[in-house]
Amino acid sequence: MQARDKLSGSAGVAALATALLAAVQDGMLLSQILRSSTAYQQDVSVVIDYIESYAVW
Repeated sequence: MQARDKLSGSAGVAALATALLAAVQDGMLLSQILRSSTAYQQDVSVVIDYIESYAVW
């Protein structure tokens, strides 16, 4: 998104990437423990929504 100028200049790209990676890892762990993909879907969905809040259309 940043390379295509679709991301706000105020977005901390490294922090957003770290948050996405943490959500994926957390969601995968919880999904394994709970034997359900719901936790993964919710974690990743929330972070993607947050990243999209920095999108420039």
